[in-house]
Amino acid sequence: MNEKANLKKGEQCDVKLNPKPYPKAGDKRSRHVGSLSSVSETDTSLNDETQVKQSKKKQKSKDQEFNKTEHIVMKELKEINIKLNNVLTKDSTELKTMIKDIVSQLKDELLGSITLRVEILESESFEKAKTNSILSKQIEK
Repeated sequence: MNEKANLKKGEQCDVKLNPKPYPKAGDKRSRHVGSLSSVSETDTSLNDETQVKQSKKKQKSKDQEFNKTEHIVMKELKEINIKLNNVLTKDSTELKTMIKDIVSQLKDELLGSITLRVEILESESFEKAKTNSILSKQIEK
């Protein structure tokens, strides 16, 4: 300090008192990392918090979408499973018995109508035979 006091006006000091001076107002030089103000540090911390909140919201919405699609897929799989339970397999005896029952019902219906028709034809032929015998007796007389 004595040297500083001994210097006359306009002389320069050999000792560097401030090796990295802060830039003055209007100075366009880049600032050093250590020269950040507390306001800008709080601004970045607020931005970081909002980014974290936004990313959490995005993650929640993605999780909700995933849960919705997962629920829909599970519902469709249950419906498919119910439908598959109703499907018969090749070696299923239920299918064979069902086919046999249907065929026997059709056979009974067809045979019933055919036997009725046969009985009608037999009665008609019997009546014709009877009239023929009566007419043949009349001719012989």
